[in-house]
Amino acid sequence: METIQDGQKRVLVSAPSPAGEQFIRMLRFKKIPFAVLINHPDQRERLAKLGVQDFIQVDTKDSGFPDGVGEPARMVFLFEDSLNLTCRYLKLCSSWTEGPITVISQSGVPRPIYRHLGAKNVIYSRSGEVSYLLQSV
Repeated sequence: METIQDGQKRVLVSAPSPAGEQFIRMLRFKKIPFAVLINHPDQRERLAKLGVQDFIQVDTKDSGFPDGVGEPARMVFLFEDSLNLTCRYLKLCSSWTEGPITVISQSGVPRPIYRHLGAKNVIYSRSGEVSYLLQSV
């Protein structure tokens, strides 16, 4: 990821759900710089249709980010797809971001699991309404 001209670093988002896609739309509308974390090429195609141009593809079996992704993200938003994948993303991101990691969950996964792996905030949203998250960006 690159540093934006005004010095503001990008937000990193994992968006496997409709709520995550809506969050991406809001970031684009507000012109907040962001990149999307993916682990499979099919995700790139789906999210490119939303206008996403900046992707970071990772191997969740690896322990780090690929070379050349640039400076750490200033904050991370992980929309839960599965417990396993969210935990793997948390392990990757916790050593790479300078700021808080927020997990947005629609399940009843116990909060301590995500907190133990580096999440500062764990938010449960059954409705998928996440516009309030922009206040923290």
